[in-house]
Amino acid sequence: MATSSSGSDSQKPPETMKRVDLKRDEISPGDRQYMARMSRAHMESVQKLSRAKYIRKNVFVALCLGAGVLGVYGYSIYSVSQEAFLEDFEDPNKPKEL
Repeated sequence: MATSSSGSDSQKPPETMKRVDLKRDEISPGDRQYMARMSRAHMESVQKLSRAKYIRKNVFVALCLGAGVLGVYGYSIYSVSQEAFLEDFEDPNKPKEL
């Protein structure tokens, strides 16, 4: 922070906004409506941003789970179609052909 060499008494403190107390200060109805509208708009934008972040993550997880389920289903159908152990099995109750 740069300081002037002329003296420290000539420097002003940084200006800040006046703090508003909604209970004690008198605020016009128009200002109250504007504050309510801006507050509503701010909350809507915050909700959109937070939903968008979670929607992307949820879609990614759903796609990964779906790919896993389809992979297991496809592998099980493929492996069952190749099994031939029942064809080699001789049924003891089957009547013998003459």
